[in-house]
Amino acid sequence: MAKNLRIDEISAKDLMVTKIVTVGCDGLLSEVIGKMKKQVFHELPVLDNDGRYMGLVSLDFIIKRRNLPMTARVRNLLSIPPEATEDDNLSALAEKMLMSGVRALPVLSKNRLVGIVTRTDLVQVLSSVKELKDVSVDSIMSHYPLSVKERDGISKAKSLIRELHEQIIPVVDDSDRLTGVVGIKDIAPYLWGVKTLEKDGWSNGESYPPNIEIKSVMHRPITVPLGTSVGNATQLMSEHSITSVIVVDGNKPVGVVTQLNLIELIASAKKREEVYVQITGLSEESSFQFDSLYTIIQNSLQRIAKVTVPTFFSMHVAQYNIETGASKYSIRIIFSMHVAQYNIETGASKYSIRIILKASNKSFYAKAHDWNLMKATDDVMNVLEKMVRKDKVKKRDKDRDTKRN
Repeated sequence: MAKNLRIDEISAKDLMVTKIVTVGCDGLLSEVIGKMKKQVFHELPVLDNDGRYMGLVSLDFIIKRRNLPMTARVRNLLSIPPEATEDDNLSALAEKMLMSGVRALPVLSKNRLVGIVTRTDLVQVLSSVKELKDVSVDSIMSHYPLSVKERDGISKAKSLIRELHEQIIPVVDDSDRLTGVVGIKDIAPYLWGVKTLEKDGWSNGESYPPNIEIKSVMHRPITVPLGTSVGNATQLMSEHSITSVIVVDGNKPVGVVTQLNLIELIASAKKREEVYVQITGLSEESSFQFDSLYTIIQNSLQRIAKVTVPTFFSMHVAQYNIETGASKYSIRIIFSMHVAQYNIETGASKYSIRIILKASNKSFYAKAHDWNLMKATDDVMNVLEKMVRKDKVKKRDKDRDTKRN
């Protein structure tokens, strides 16, 4: 593909794969797992008995469900993501992926499946997109990623991957030095065909993976230093056929750049009259907080818009458990806001919020902590507003000094 292309010059027709691996709606979960392992796919298109497209079956969905039998029918595992057309440009494809949370979009023409566009297809062209290739990974990475120890069991990695919606988790030694990474593909072979826990002769229907240490399944990390450009990072990802790179400061992991971060970057480049706001992943028990969260965020962004131009804001909520006890929440924003719930010992819920907001080609980072999700969100947005105003004053003073000289 030519270099220095504009986003609107790249379409689904340029990127899509037309030789498609599919599965029939009456197929079994065992067939899906076999094809995914052989082809290294996260999603497979599902066709009915007449060859018509019905939807997708995804590895994420399978992993999140804890008691699926291998004889489950594919038609009962379907998700129906937005459909792409051959003329959809790069940012439109990225936005559809974000809206649906899938890694692959079906491309339809006259109600027939003609191709598949994946996150990988979008990411691989970033080094050719002149608007985005020179962006620093520092401004898009997930800061201070949660990690696992080499001697932790794979069940802990599974919980973090499933509940944080992460694809890879850094593995560190006792000195917090990066020694490896572990992802879905590393642990997937151990998630099926394992024993079912029984108590007093009764099975709870949930399968438990064997107690295998992470160091025995992890693989070598591919890293980039702080300050690396998106173009160079994506080229490295393509060369090694990986979906994430670890950002390091020396030998310590300080961030992760995933395909999702890069898809968010592509979507943020779309010209809009208003900032793009996305809130996903709220559990059923916490979904009642959506309106309150949205009001806090929207009011703050409106005030920020008087100072600078916010371009992209996405909020994702995930819940994960660490041992037993209460619930603690961690929120981070990388053009996005991530809420994660995990257990501590006190019986209450604490929230830790980290934010990066993209505005006027600059990123702002802030953090806050509180036991109340609404107050934590309000606090971090207030910190963000102060940072934006301070930056505006600093820029104004710099321009004034430049004119004097």
